[in-house]
Amino acid sequence: MQAADMRTFIKDRWLDRSNRHQVLWRDMLITGSLVNLLLTFLAMMLLAQGFSVGLSVMLHFAALPYNLFMLCSIWRWSPPVTAG
Repeated sequence: MQAADMRTFIKDRWLDRSNRHQVLWRDMLITGSLVNLLLTFLAMMLLAQGFSVGLSVMLHFAALPYNLFMLCSIWRWSPPVTAG
């Protein structure tokens, strides 16, 4: 992914310019869950191979900024405006 694409990805989600269903289902639940599972698996593998606990914990929590960003993006959604 290019730097400009990454800026657009972040900006669109932060400013509520992307499809809400896409952000919730694809970006947060599917992608976030897969990233969390992968990093947790890798952290456990490092522990099993005798690496330091600190390295495993850092790897396990490496996805936390992405998860918090997605959570804040969803919280920032403005409610739909209804006429009347």
